[in-house]
Amino acid sequence: IGLDWWFMNACYVTILMVGSALMHFRGKPFQPTTFPIIHNIFLCLLSLYMCLGGIYYTVTFILNHGMHGFYCDTEFHYSHDSPFMSQVAILFYLSKYYEFIDSFILVLRSSGFGSKSRLTVLHVWHHITTSLNCSMAWNSHLGNALIITSIFNAGIHVAMYYYYALSGMYDYRPWWKKYLTQMQINQFIVMELICTGWFYFRYVADDQCPGSLVVFWNGVFTVLSFLLLFKSFQKKTYGPKKQSLATKATHHTE
Repeated sequence: IGLDWWFMNACYVTILMVGSALMHFRGKPFQPTTFPIIHNIFLCLLSLYMCLGGIYYTVTFILNHGMHGFYCDTEFHYSHDSPFMSQVAILFYLSKYYEFIDSFILVLRSSGFGSKSRLTVLHVWHHITTSLNCSMAWNSHLGNALIITSIFNAGIHVAMYYYYALSGMYDYRPWWKKYLTQMQINQFIVMELICTGWFYFRYVADDQCPGSLVVFWNGVFTVLSFLLLFKSFQKKTYGPKKQSLATKATHHTE
């Protein structure tokens, strides 16, 4: 784990706590509009750039070196032979810290702690552990595994930040939000399969693959926690009871 992770997350948690306390004493939330829209559009475009860059690199690398070569990049081609991909990988890692701003916006839109806060355990846990996994992957030279993971993560973020940008600009909630949640859940399943692929090449087919077993298991359990938390969120938000209430409300207004 890099020292940058400890420093950035200490600042993150401190800002959340101090910010929530200040909003509690203020008693009412702010309603920022312009900055969140710019923030979401920026992250949507940045995620698109990282996703497409990762896809291009992954396809060309596999065509030249094969799937085994991709997982077991012992010469770290992504940093030595492809400055572009190295920059994209660094950009992806740094973007995990920039995304902390998501939480700061939610703090400004809250009026205190607990039920008065718009922060959730899932939200804070996701930001802290995602940056942790990226830091561990980067410092343990998991290079290409980080890249292929970033493709799925950045791809989901294109749709997610596009959704939030639309919501902010037009006060409109696109109908496909529930499918976005399902896409996130599918992403975590794919990530678990990616981890399994690395484990196979590292400990079954070839013991020369770079990486750490500690990082592997940390990634497996972290993604599993995401999967369970998102499934719980999906059930609470889009479950049968919610659908029933929505139907009753619709009939009542007709």
